[in-house]
Amino acid sequence: MLKKVHQLTKDLVKIGFERDEALFSKYHIKNGSENECIEHTYNRIQNLKDKTHCFYEINYNNKAIGFCCFEDNLLYSFSINVDYRRKEVLKEWISDLDSLFMGKYPIYMVTFYKKNTRAKDFFIKNGFYAMPYEEIPSKNEEIELLIKKI
Repeated sequence: MLKKVHQLTKDLVKIGFERDEALFSKYHIKNGSENECIEHTYNRIQNLKDKTHCFYEINYNNKAIGFCCFEDNLLYSFSINVDYRRKEVLKEWISDLDSLFMGKYPIYMVTFYKKNTRAKDFFIKNGFYAMPYEEIPSKNEEIELLIKKI
């Protein structure tokens, strides 16, 4: 399901974001049109990337359905197309994430904007938990961090 790619393309971001009206109007850090949200996310990832960042295409039945981006054991950007947000697909994705880090790190983390309560609920249902805030070094109060032990 996870296919490592050399770089994240704008097309992969578009695949993950297509028709996700709730993302554009409610959950994205910079609400706007589909194209504005795609551009904003793509540009932010391009500004962050360095040699330690890894990009993955998320595939289901040999079809690209989204993307995810990591720095070491931190998942910092992700999206799966709304047509594939079904229980069996999402469970397989989480299982593949667990496998990716198993044996390399005792934990892995996911970060997202606090207003994205949809992402928070999903990750908590899948075994992630929040650290007490005083233990989290934070430069940006808009960011939420969840951890999963593996």
